[in-house]
Amino acid sequence: MNRASVQGRLIAVLCAIASLLAARPATAQPDPRESQRTAAIQAGMIINFLRYTTWPASAFIDKDGKRAPIILAIAGDSPLEPALATAAKGVTIDGRAIELRRLQPPRPRAGEDQPSRDDLRTFHEALRAAHAVFFGESERDSFPAALDALANAPALTIAAFPDFAHRGGMLGLTFRARRVAFEANEHTIRRSPLRLSSRLLKLATIVGPPADRREEGTP
Repeated sequence: MNRASVQGRLIAVLCAIASLLAARPATAQPDPRESQRTAAIQAGMIINFLRYTTWPASAFIDKDGKRAPIILAIAGDSPLEPALATAAKGVTIDGRAIELRRLQPPRPRAGEDQPSRDDLRTFHEALRAAHAVFFGESERDSFPAALDALANAPALTIAAFPDFAHRGGMLGLTFRARRVAFEANEHTIRRSPLRLSSRLLKLATIVGPPADRREEGTP
């Protein structure tokens, strides 16, 4: 099976995943099983985002004929972490395994109001060493500073809370009509060293300023 056929099948799978959550009546108490199911769907979509991302060759350091893994960093705390670990287990993309890394943003030290510059620098360096960064819900207020640190880095940025893509993130998971969907900030994506499949972006709701098409050499 050629690569185009494989990509076509994977896009179809992503479409199916995105439509799995049919509209359901709201209930006073959320069903834990439904929450787990939603987390599994979101995690599966995140892994598929990686499938349709192309990184520059310089983003990987292969040694002794071994292909370096795709590093997916989880910044902060997120209830999706267990589902992501399950979804990534045993998955390879172009021969590369997916390696999860848990990154805890720095907090102020005793007697201080802000994290130290050294702690922030170390955290930002760890972010830039990743190929994709998923921001947990604990970072809803602080992620813009991390996005600034990731400017021009070959790192896909993802989150599952409102307005992430509107505020400069690349891909944000959302709910529309009680179904899992996602938004894409095409402007941010096109300014990065990454290339995301146009077929993937057709499934997204595009937000943010208009993309500069001239970056791809089109009039």
